[in-house]
Amino acid sequence: MVRRYLVTQQSDTVKDSPCVAQQSFSLLLAQRYLQLEKIGNQYQYQNPFKADNSLLKLGQTVFPYIQPFTGGYQDVDVSGYQILLNYRAGGAKPPNSNSSCNPPEVAKCVTVQDVLNNRLTEEDVRDKIVLIGITATFGASSDPWKTPYGERPGVIVQAHALSQILSTVFDKRSLIIVLPQLVEYLWILGCSLISAWLAYVFRFSWWKVAIAGASGVTVLYIICLGTLSWASLWLPLIPLVLAFVFTGATVLVIIYRPLKQAKSTLFK
Repeated sequence: MVRRYLVTQQSDTVKDSPCVAQQSFSLLLAQRYLQLEKIGNQYQYQNPFKADNSLLKLGQTVFPYIQPFTGGYQDVDVSGYQILLNYRAGGAKPPNSNSSCNPPEVAKCVTVQDVLNNRLTEEDVRDKIVLIGITATFGASSDPWKTPYGERPGVIVQAHALSQILSTVFDKRSLIIVLPQLVEYLWILGCSLISAWLAYVFRFSWWKVAIAGASGVTVLYIICLGTLSWASLWLPLIPLVLAFVFTGATVLVIIYRPLKQAKSTLFK
């Protein structure tokens, strides 16, 4: 699943590699586009491997890089300079279409047949970046990639990456961010304590504990979905749910056993 992409890498890491490109296609194309919009050094590129702060910048826009422990990523390979890919929501497929060239929020898609039949207008390309690629979803020449919105051809994934870079620079569109690792630990600990408290409050009724647990998991899901959708903040859901469920279950078992033994002794 493509959720992150390599933006640039150090020159000494590619000299012995079959691919010697130091910058990604999307970054190079974005820089080329920004050169046409440049006013002085407004959109100057800062090489993260030569900068004192080790950050990639285009003008005043900073692109934070992925660290080994970032959100749901735990101890992953973060070689080079990788960033999280903030997809634009994919649109519905047009009628009678078997193509993956369908997300209107990313770019308008036209076929070779449209071009040959003069259905491509000047407004379709004026002041725009045009990506040419294969959008077939089957066959030897297809280029499918798994994304959160289903399979998309490589050219569409490139369009998402390019759109993210330019919209971040021009429109200040939010990049996906995560909490510091210590804050995430405290957040998970807090959910565990809430679960333990709920298990203790409803300890005399299993069905009340089950309802409280299901409600808590639902609330956590809504919080994680909401922060990602509206604040571009990625909170890891699975660790929260596991901590919430297992902590509540553990506290309930610890409390329930002595209660059960006490009742058995009382009625003997």
